[in-house]
Amino acid sequence: MGLARRDVLRLAATTGAAALGATAGGILLATPAFAFPAVYNPFAGYPISDGWQDHINRGSLGGIDFVMPVGTPLPACGAGVVTNIPENGTGGNTVTIDLGEGYRSQYMHLSQFLLANGTAVGPGAIVGLSGGAAGAPGSGSSTGPHCHWHMIDPSGTRIDPLAYIAAHPGSPAPTSGPMYHEIRAASGAWSGFQPLNGYLTTLPGNAKDMAIAGFADGSAQVAIIGADDCVYHRVRNANATWSSFQPVVGVGTTSAAKAKRISLAALPDGSAQLLMIGADGTVYHRVRNANGTWQDFTRVSGYQTTAPAGAKDVAICGMPDGSAQVLIVGMDDGIYHRVRGAGGSWSAFGPLNGNGTTATALGSAVAITGLPDGSSQTVIAGGGGALHHRIRYANGTWSAFQPVPGVGTTAPAVAQDVSIAGTADGAAQVVIIGADDAVYHRIRAANGTWSAFGTLPGNGTPTPAKGSRVSIAGMPGNVAQLVIVGR
Repeated sequence: MGLARRDVLRLAATTGAAALGATAGGILLATPAFAFPAVYNPFAGYPISDGWQDHINRGSLGGIDFVMPVGTPLPACGAGVVTNIPENGTGGNTVTIDLGEGYRSQYMHLSQFLLANGTAVGPGAIVGLSGGAAGAPGSGSSTGPHCHWHMIDPSGTRIDPLAYIAAHPGSPAPTSGPMYHEIRAASGAWSGFQPLNGYLTTLPGNAKDMAIAGFADGSAQVAIIGADDCVYHRVRNANATWSSFQPVVGVGTTSAAKAKRISLAALPDGSAQLLMIGADGTVYHRVRNANGTWQDFTRVSGYQTTAPAGAKDVAICGMPDGSAQVLIVGMDDGIYHRVRGAGGSWSAFGPLNGNGTTATALGSAVAITGLPDGSSQTVIAGGGGALHHRIRYANGTWSAFQPVPGVGTTAPAVAQDVSIAGTADGAAQVVIIGADDAVYHRIRAANGTWSAFGTLPGNGTPTPAKGSRVSIAGMPGNVAQLVIVGR
């Protein structure tokens, strides 16, 4: 399989309006000429027990051993086609990814295969579960839990994947990752991250973006953009049971909608509102009624135009009066806000000014939550990812953006993704994906004081969880539920 080309949406204005013009915007096809398949290191967060040279020194053909618990999801290091090799000699269960151009990647000692032979995958797609426990089926000659990784070049010779990546920089970050869910009790205790199964499978699933919303009856709803770019939805009932993922159909079709970013809000009447950036780069809105039926998608118009808004990120929250508030990062990186009234009417988008300036605030990620007193709170990853916080009071006036300091510093925290959730006590909980991919959490109390940021441990490990996307929801009783797209 050759290297996939990516369609890149270029819009030359704040909203999608420019895409309609004759001289600006439109869809441009990026055609980079890669001489080698693009590969990234999906195991950067795991310690190495035996490096490449260690293998060579003891007479092995070469490889790198990454220590991880049995059952850890194994992401594809690049785009390719999967072939499973059961009980492959000393390597045990082995999954091969044909990366194209004659290059292959192999993971060994798997406890479980997840995909059928011939399945095409993108970077980050989960292709199997790690193993390696001594004597276990599929472990081969392994004496302890780990994943062995090597690549094979067009001549059939094993090569060091980390050396390959160093020699061919510019490889893509994963486009999807494993889904995890966690609960924070009112006491502050965390349940620990647990993997979420995918659509039509009991096995761990993959997503590109996730959103969660909490409801007054104790249930929560989760919306995701799957590894296939399709939108799926599921419910976590108040008794902790889960419904299965179901596709959310697109505009004028029975096929699943496709999207780039997604957000979900709970409303007091038990309905939910979904906001997403569609595959065309513009913003769509949809209501899920309290009885579980869906209304049709509608397009959201842009700032100072009736044309659809173009956006790079979106956020939506429900308010106590039945209204909803929306934030977007426009195509100019500006932050814009609007309100959808309880009756369904929309205010116009308005820009939010930046910290210490009347100019429009710029950012890359946004989140918003409603509070019991009718106010809302916003966090953004501003210029350079700097984390900022702002309040919209119940009367519609705004406080100024204020920087939120990072761990052990007075400088603003740097965030790749942000989320915020209000709780019944008037506090707000903030979760970010830091510059190091780690998941951080802190609380703004009702009196305006902040706790310190703390990291959340990963699944089955005391080391910090790492992710690419995050969403948190407030629940009754000051409980919170969190979902992440892991790395």
